[in-house]
Amino acid sequence: MPRIEPRRRNRVQGRRPTMSPGMRVITAFISVFASPFVLAISLFRPSLRVGKRWIASATVLLIICAGLAFAASSTVDYWSARALRILSDYARTRLEVRDLPFAERINFEALRNGLDPCLVAAVISQESGFQVDAVSWRGARGLMQIMPATWREFMPEARCKGDHAPPACSDECIFDPTANLRVGTSYLRYLVDLHDGDIIVALASYNAGLSAVAKYNGTGSPYNIPPFPETQGYTRNVVQFWAKLRGEIGEARIRLVETARTGRAVLSWVTVSLAGLLFAWVAVRYDR
Repeated sequence: MPRIEPRRRNRVQGRRPTMSPGMRVITAFISVFASPFVLAISLFRPSLRVGKRWIASATVLLIICAGLAFAASSTVDYWSARALRILSDYARTRLEVRDLPFAERINFEALRNGLDPCLVAAVISQESGFQVDAVSWRGARGLMQIMPATWREFMPEARCKGDHAPPACSDECIFDPTANLRVGTSYLRYLVDLHDGDIIVALASYNAGLSAVAKYNGTGSPYNIPPFPETQGYTRNVVQFWAKLRGEIGEARIRLVETARTGRAVLSWVTVSLAGLLFAWVAVRYDR
């Protein structure tokens, strides 16, 4: 008996202190989000020992990110469909613009071609910023940035060929605000009809051209918009300004869709990066 007592005392002294349930949850929560950093550091420090707890934590984080990315994808599709329905309502119920440059001419030419004046104003804001003498690096001219070839197609009898520098040479010149609006709204109406009333694709065609939209149609690009940063930014800005002119509800819905799309992209990149980190760790450190 005198030899046994010291062994019991040593066993009690070597027992690990128990952790409360609350501390266990907090420790597990921190481990999940710290696990990618631990695995990344261990790749460059082979002497660092990584327990199974960190591998399990990183796997849990990967599953969470993948689940959130999938849920965000479904949510974006749902909100995008609702936003497109709002835009379709805008296209059917026209609203005249006020307190904007050339407001009366915009209202007249837009309504004459069956377009929402707010949509035409949004296009002008992105094309020229309401500058009648604007000339782009591509050669587009005037308020609605008409290309000379488009001008000659819609104004074949005009003396102006649409290829000279500003200012306007006559009242049937590409730089004349009324003539430019007449051709611009007619061309936009043509694009809307060509794409069966799809405003988004019509706007993409207005910016990138018909051939570019036809090339990427059906390739999985969102809304069939060519994957050009300029065209995607142009379409997004026109739609946001259009919704702003029409009302706060539509603007909030469009912003919500854009925020959700950004969140989905971030989650997707985090998921792919985490999966790559786990694969690299298994390839380099497993069983070493």
